[in-house]
Amino acid sequence: MTENRAIEHDVFANWLPEAARLRAYGFQEKCGALVYEAALPEPHLSINVVCDTASAQWRVRIFDTDMGEEYTNHRLEAAAGFNASLRQHCTDVLLDIRARCCENQYFASPQARRMHSYIKETCGSTPEFLWPRFPGYAAYRRADNKKWFAVILNVPRTKVDGAAAANAGEVEILNIKAGAYGVEALLARRGIYPAWHMSKKHWVSIIFDETLPDADIAALIAGSYASVAAKRVKKS
Repeated sequence: MTENRAIEHDVFANWLPEAARLRAYGFQEKCGALVYEAALPEPHLSINVVCDTASAQWRVRIFDTDMGEEYTNHRLEAAAGFNASLRQHCTDVLLDIRARCCENQYFASPQARRMHSYIKETCGSTPEFLWPRFPGYAAYRRADNKKWFAVILNVPRTKVDGAAAANAGEVEILNIKAGAYGVEALLARRGIYPAWHMSKKHWVSIIFDETLPDADIAALIAGSYASVAAKRVKKS
């Protein structure tokens, strides 16, 4: 039997822990990390949550207090019945910690986070996570006409630049409208690709891998934002 991806990864990915809030929640300093321990509804089981705030790394374990051993069956891919219930109780604890002690960073890559901040501060737009099946996909709209001007997505790199299998991990990308720059001219620039999963006549994709400087991406975002502005009606 195989294990699911770590529960802590699913809960805390892209969330930044805050030490002061963790301590207020009940975490204690132990061996250079913050540790939280609590009993679970299941008899003789407790949860142990360890957070290294410097690296934002988490480790979560369930212990059988009668046996003095770690309990791991709730992590099995085919967990059902008691183990499925235990997994849910564990997840509920972690979600409460996340809500009360962490800040949402939204995105994994530093460049995506910087561009998110730019969009928020310059365009006054916040991300909308519209697709439950794809929780990492975020759309940004103009406030005045609700039209999209940017979308951040996480996809396999090969879908964007045809990277070799050795470099085919998941990346975060930005889809923007070419606007006045024109698709053909943008595609001639290093680091810009035909739009993934959107109209290639009007949109392009940028991989957040530092190939394009922030200033260049910011200019392209501004152009996309302007391109979806409401058209002014000429007075006769």
